[in-house]
Amino acid sequence: MLLKRITPALMVEDIKATIAFYEDLLGFELVLTVPSKDQIDWALMKCGEVEIMFHSKTGHAAKKDHDRAGTLTFHLEGEGVKELYDALRTKAKITRHLYPTFYGTNEFSMLDCNGCVLVFSEKIEKAEEF
Repeated sequence: MLLKRITPALMVEDIKATIAFYEDLLGFELVLTVPSKDQIDWALMKCGEVEIMFHSKTGHAAKKDHDRAGTLTFHLEGEGVKELYDALRTKAKITRHLYPTFYGTNEFSMLDCNGCVLVFSEKIEKAEEF
């Protein structure tokens, strides 16, 4: 797999306060939230080419093993994610099998040797079924 970038995903206590901090002090813009602005479980923020994702500790994502197994989640974007998944699925601890996301990637998650989550993703034109 050819890696092109990494996006940290941080678990936070107060996601609305975190959004305000990154907007007001650091100039980040809010790109996307899930499920909505009223009850935010996840947010994507961007400043220039830098992206950071935030997960609420009490939200939907926090209840899934693949998002809370380690202290950090790294999103690694590149090419050849299906081939990497095929090569690793019997050798690594896969926490979420390859699937198409609502935000236009195919991705899978695994744990590293320290319990941190590695999410490998590849942008797609049209979602594939797995």
